[in-house]
Amino acid sequence: MKKRYLLLFVLALMTLLSGCSMPEEELNYDIDKDTAVIIVKSIVDTYDNISDKELDYYVTDGDDLDRSAASGFRAAQTTDHVGAFVSYDTTDGKVEFKNGARGNILCSIICQYENRPVKVTVSFVENKGFEYQKAVIRKQFEQAAAMNGVEVKDVIEYYFGGSGYDLSDEDAFLTRYVMEQYQMFPITPDECEVSPVYSKGELIKKAGINTAIGMGVVFSVLIFIAFIIYLLRFVPVLLGTEKASEKVEKKKAKKADSKTVAKKETPSASQSKVEKKPAAADDNLVNDSQLVAVITAAINAYIDSTSGTRGPVMTDSKDKLVVRSIRRVR
Repeated sequence: MKKRYLLLFVLALMTLLSGCSMPEEELNYDIDKDTAVIIVKSIVDTYDNISDKELDYYVTDGDDLDRSAASGFRAAQTTDHVGAFVSYDTTDGKVEFKNGARGNILCSIICQYENRPVKVTVSFVENKGFEYQKAVIRKQFEQAAAMNGVEVKDVIEYYFGGSGYDLSDEDAFLTRYVMEQYQMFPITPDECEVSPVYSKGELIKKAGINTAIGMGVVFSVLIFIAFIIYLLRFVPVLLGTEKASEKVEKKKAKKADSKTVAKKETPSASQSKVEKKPAAADDNLVNDSQLVAVITAAINAYIDSTSGTRGPVMTDSKDKLVVRSIRRVR
């Protein structure tokens, strides 16, 4: 029961969260969105479908905006084959504004092409020179108003009353005046990104193709390496040398033959002992006969000196010393 209640609580929480909308992101600075959209459209008109000479000029001698925009639209035509330009899609939800990583603002619009839509994103930075120029013009109007003893709005009405400007808002008038007369904007585009829009099915298909190609290349390389390793066994034959395994087998055969021959020629340990013992005895009896005689004479002399009488070799002495055999100590 507890698990069932927990599951119901999680489902209810997910429903509430899905119904809540995230608050709109606050932009880095105030921007006229209509002006930004107009600038993006002018960039599309300028860099789309340019010639090769224009592309070379923009890439080699242009600024960051020229290089990124010209290269992006050319890649969309040659790589993604988007086709010819059809129209702009600036309906609700298709124009997007968000903050960039450099304190800039990114404006994105959707452009309809023959084969697929294209998302064009332009990075805008704040033009501080624009506000400076507005301040200079406002100061000129103030000086003219002070000289004539009137207010600033009277001077503006006197000079621009029939020019079609909206004079109800002084700041809006100055903004439009600087944009038209000095070709300056409160925002300046510095980079452009062109991204063809693919459907989920196309993305899955493209990912599958890339995966198949990658796995095919990997397995092809592995098979090639295995084939090279297999061919290494024929290298000694081509060089006229024997295989290492054959050399090892021949060495083992030679060792086995030498062992069998040594066993046949070498007598056993018991036989060598039997043969050596009589020889040692014969050597002691034959070669050491003089030593036995000298030792026997010394013993007899010792017995005579102690007992005063001369007797046989085996006669007991006072210290009860009996010599039964004499052997060399090795």
